Amino acid sequence: MAVSVPTDINSELLGAGGIVAPAQAPGNIDGPWIDRTGFESASAIGMLGTATGGPATQSLKLQVFDADDNSGTNSAALKPDGVNAVASVTGATGNGQMTQLGVKFQNCRKWVKVRGVYANSGGATPKNDVAVALVLGGARETPTAGPNP
Repeated sequence: MAVSVPTDINSELLGAGGIVAPAQAPGNIDGPWIDRTGFESASAIGMLGTATGGPATQSLKLQVFDADDNSGTNSAALKPDGVNAVASVTGATGNGQMTQLGVKFQNCRKWVKVRGVYANSGGATPKNDVAVALVLGGARETPTAGPNP
């Protein structure tokens, strides 16, 4: 019996939502609430630009939240095993670095979003451009192509 290996991952993924936060001071960067119906997993992706203000250290970590509806009612950090919240451990720590967090949607409500947590220290009011995105995967059915197939 031959096993079919997919060669077109684009037909199995859907870029669902993200945000670019230019000149971000330390804090949270929240993506939009996304209806994850029909998908079993996601990849949260975050990236730092080039910092201004000369920070001694900086970091970008990712979290995924779920909620009851698209306004975030009863939102909470996603706990796929019912106990531990999903969060990136190392994150991005330098200019131009990227971090990624894989998430399975077991025990997950219908609405999800990605949050980037940007931190820095030292320097003169340092800031950085931050981008975060959530790509849905594990489609139960092939998704409709988005604007950039």
